[in-house]
Amino acid sequence: LETLLCDHIKDAVIAVESTGKRNGNILTSVSSVDGIYEISVSDNGIEFETDTLQKLGIERVTTHKESGGNGIGFMTTFDTLKNSKASLIITEYEPDKPFTKTVTFRFDGQGNFIIRSYRCEIIKEKIIREDILITYN
Repeated sequence: LETLLCDHIKDAVIAVESTGKRNGNILTSVSSVDGIYEISVSDNGIEFETDTLQKLGIERVTTHKESGGNGIGFMTTFDTLKNSKASLIITEYEPDKPFTKTVTFRFDGQGNFIIRSYRCEIIKEKIIREDILITYN
């Protein structure tokens, strides 16, 4: 849990700093709904590139190489989620919302990879993976 939190809060900080905005927002929450625990990290930083989403969990990929990113964080995340059969849910929000994205780790025993996005059709065109469920947010 410590590694999940540290890696993804750090990613959120980097994403916010990459926008050059004065008012970056990051929200971290831990919750339980119907006995299923979730950890979520939301930010108003840059969106995930579709190429990054295509490679997540398969190979080391980063959009922040210039600021020290090496892609190992998400590889570690996928290992952790696989070992605990937890699901990864990436939610992307329309540009006028307080946050651009939320990365959620749901300890539901399902082991799913779900992308919920306002740009669902664009992502579906560019991502060719059988293991990702892509839906509208």
